[in-house]
Amino acid sequence: MEKLQKNLSSNIPLVDYVPAELRRNKEWNIVFYVLNPFSNKLVRKRNRVKPMNNATLRLKYARRIVAEINIKLEKGWNPFIEEEATRSFASLNEVAELYLKRLQKQLKDKALRPDTVRSYRSYIKNLQNYMIREGKEEMYCLHFNSAFVQGFIDHIYYERNNSTGTHNNYLLGIRVFCKYLLQRDFIKVDPTSKMETKKKEKKKRKVIPKIIREKIGDYFLNNNKDYMTLCLATYYCFIRRTELTKIKVKDVRLLDGYILIDGDDSKNHKTEPITIPNEYINMLAHHIKNAKNSDYLFSENNYKCGDIQLKPKAISDEWARMRKALRLSDVYQFYSLKDSGITELLNSGIPAIKVRDQARHHDLKVTEGYTDRNSGADAMVKNSSYSF
Repeated sequence: MEKLQKNLSSNIPLVDYVPAELRRNKEWNIVFYVLNPFSNKLVRKRNRVKPMNNATLRLKYARRIVAEINIKLEKGWNPFIEEEATRSFASLNEVAELYLKRLQKQLKDKALRPDTVRSYRSYIKNLQNYMIREGKEEMYCLHFNSAFVQGFIDHIYYERNNSTGTHNNYLLGIRVFCKYLLQRDFIKVDPTSKMETKKKEKKKRKVIPKIIREKIGDYFLNNNKDYMTLCLATYYCFIRRTELTKIKVKDVRLLDGYILIDGDDSKNHKTEPITIPNEYINMLAHHIKNAKNSDYLFSENNYKCGDIQLKPKAISDEWARMRKALRLSDVYQFYSLKDSGITELLNSGIPAIKVRDQARHHDLKVTEGYTDRNSGADAMVKNSSYSF
């Protein structure tokens, strides 16, 4: 039988079943072979014929069952599919497209942030590209198993040489997709359940020393003062890049001394005021003096106030051009401004809890994580005057 199965599966790959037949030995069994869609191999199925006192009636009964099985097999019946949830045989590609449409709906309803949807869309599109690369663009949901998902995550991390942060982000994104599949019975087991995140590498970016901050300030004050105003919104107010593209002039309350970040635009979905330090308020006032309340604080009009929303990527690109012009290390990234501002504020003696609120961190540990550990003796501790 094993030889028959081997010949059938290797020499006639298009055969998806072998008709049923009655085999009368010590026990009577109806035997047939059918394609197992999980392994793509012909597998034997056996139905025992119950004993009867009348051998003629038993034979007639057995032959009727054989005929019924063969009719069903000819019409495409497969017991493996019958045993499995019907939705498991849906096209993974089609389900993924449906998932992307659901994400778009959640974005429209403001249940998800644009950056979140953009990231999840990227994960799914790269998954679909991987399916094409592996010749599995027509695969069923039931084949979306741990081996396949691990292969995809390894492809992202090892073959594309991405960071551990990217690895962990992809794993999280695929986990969310798997949860969607599970809830709708497209899969029965979460293929990511045993997969672990990798230990996160230390942040590549570093706090910008004062001497380098002065060079950056001189560069932008001479080349693009409006972009410098934007940079200082991150340095003094710790406003995130995407948030900077959404703030309107009406959100800047100069007389009250704060900028209001709308919950729809913020990472934590909370509407909160951010204090404008005195060092920054005059520059910000000059930036908005001729603007309309409906204008974006920083727009496509070369970072001036305007009615066309700025793209977050433009902020990073402008920073990269400056870094290249000044020949600065890539450890000084745009968000190094935020790290530097938090560090300077903490070192100035402002209580950490105040800095936490200004940075809108959910936990004091997050705020403290922005400061570097001492590499030697701490001057403030060394010169302290308390005694036992």
